[in-house]
Amino acid sequence: MDKEGEPNSSADLLNDDGSVKQRRYYGPDGLPIEDIDYNHPDDGTHEFPHRHKWDWNKKIPRQKGEW
Repeated sequence: MDKEGEPNSSADLLNDDGSVKQRRYYGPDGLPIEDIDYNHPDDGTHEFPHRHKWDWNKKIPRQKGEW
């Protein structure tokens, strides 16, 4: 997914079957503020859907998932 988007918008990443895999929300500056993961490969430790907040003050801005 793009790391910049239309300010105050969202974008979807789709699976091959057309279902939503991930939705990204962009803030007023066009930078991501939140991702919602609806499904992806995992080791059995994830719950779906789950959220990832973005904190652009941190070295790695995309934070661990919350469910």
